[in-house]
Amino acid sequence: MLDFSARGLPAKDRSGTSDPYLKIDFDNFKLFKTDKEVRNLNPQWGFQKRFTYRTKFLDKLQRKRLKISCYDHNMVGGADFIGETSVDLFTLATGPRYYTLTLKDQQKPAGTLKFICVMKMMSEVTVSTNNLSLTLKGQPAGAAIHVFPSMEGTLQAQHPYSPDGKWSDPKSMTFETTLWDLVGPEENEHLRFQVLDQQEQLLGEAVVSFCEYFKMDGAVSFQVPVRHNNAVVGELTGEIEYSNCPKYAQLAGGSYQDHPAPTVQGGFLLLAGIPFPNVCQGTPPTLPLQAHRMPLQQAPEGTHDQQPDAQDTAADRPPADSGDVTGGVGMEGMVMTPNTGQGTIGDQIQQQLTHSAPMQQAQLQEIQAQWDYMEEIELPPNWEMRKDRRTGRPYFADHRSKCTCWTDPRFLPENWDQRIDPNSGRVYYAYHKTRQTTFIDPRGLSHGWEMRLSPQGEVYFAYHPTRKTTYVDPRGLPPLMSAALDTQGRCYFKNHETKSTQWEDPRETADADTLARWREEERERWWYELKKKTLEELKQEADEAAAREDMEMLNLGQEGS
Repeated sequence: MLDFSARGLPAKDRSGTSDPYLKIDFDNFKLFKTDKEVRNLNPQWGFQKRFTYRTKFLDKLQRKRLKISCYDHNMVGGADFIGETSVDLFTLATGPRYYTLTLKDQQKPAGTLKFICVMKMMSEVTVSTNNLSLTLKGQPAGAAIHVFPSMEGTLQAQHPYSPDGKWSDPKSMTFETTLWDLVGPEENEHLRFQVLDQQEQLLGEAVVSFCEYFKMDGAVSFQVPVRHNNAVVGELTGEIEYSNCPKYAQLAGGSYQDHPAPTVQGGFLLLAGIPFPNVCQGTPPTLPLQAHRMPLQQAPEGTHDQQPDAQDTAADRPPADSGDVTGGVGMEGMVMTPNTGQGTIGDQIQQQLTHSAPMQQAQLQEIQAQWDYMEEIELPPNWEMRKDRRTGRPYFADHRSKCTCWTDPRFLPENWDQRIDPNSGRVYYAYHKTRQTTFIDPRGLSHGWEMRLSPQGEVYFAYHPTRKTTYVDPRGLPPLMSAALDTQGRCYFKNHETKSTQWEDPRETADADTLARWREEERERWWYELKKKTLEELKQEADEAAAREDMEMLNLGQEGS
């Protein structure tokens, strides 16, 4: 959920304005509160949140709601209620991404609220290939076939060598995905079939696109050319069968508004026959197959809005190794700097496991064990993680700029957003509070510190314990040292090993190599602790969701009896 804004809020203060903030309740599953916007009747909040919502009761989504309340903050006394609104989760899951709702106070309009909600249903989809038949140069040919799904770099299915080029036994692969990620216009996800001889030498490759050959929980036949060195050398036919596909997918384009009556305007179904909101004016048209192949500006009317949309076409190629000049904290931050481009993540971890000191080895082994769980940590809206098909190295696609980078966009502080300059390919950061940007990464600060941008775009740092600010960057100190500001705003340094403080900045007398090492070590520690904390929170959320679902099942059982 992101891009919350309001228009026409009533004035609650004597000064003729309000300091509005939002409380957001997602089906009692997640509760959020935005920052207040000072003296603003048409506020824009920099708030954005991404999370996984788990439920076993898909048929009950129409009874579950996203509730949003708006309040005026007061320095003394309780907050003043401005208005509230809501929308059911079935509409969110099957409708558009853009919403305009009316805030009401005792049924009286109290302004309008706009926001974006990107909601994707995920499931463990099984894709099976069977009844394969191969011809090379017009004749049946003996070969083995290895099948690779494009979205899973390490997953594969193997059809063993067959002398007559026919395979009747199915081979299956299972992976977690959504309908938009599987057959969406921007993805071009596919199965790649490698044709190998008995010595495992490559004879050719064939590609079967999911968006062209797809059937919800069923089998579909395909017939595709086999190519080698850019020339057609044969043909591959067979069937792809899908099972346990997600039931819901949001519309392509369109918008929802509740005034004068709830309705969805515009939009296309991703696939024919999938559910859509009851307030649609008839059955929405299905997104044409040609829309999966044309640039966004040529897509049919209604498939996109003027606002940035995560469904826009993203670049399929990974970035150049020299693309990330900012050197920000990336997914590879624990084991490699963004600009090295040397080997895969696993190679880097193994190299450090071999050469690290004993105290570091245990930590790095834990990193290696946790690596598979990194994909459970959601990316911000409009971002997607892909993998270099040659090396398996993760990279990130920004659907707004249609560019890619190596820098992981996760774990940014609130009110910050990572973006890519489409002209230079350089990563930069937007600060929603002042609507300014910088190339300096705001992550990696120790507890109590926050990086901000002034209305003029100047970088400064706030220290919350004393509510003071400074232009001195508190990052990059030696291990067991941290920076702080006293009540006068003066910067001093804590030595946690000796439990002493000092005015002298230890960075002033250090050489360039030492400073670089301190920065890298501090970034590694920050990344490790934050990742560990996030994974623990995900596990706790999963346990709480399971307990809540058990309680719902118990309540339903009692109602039935």
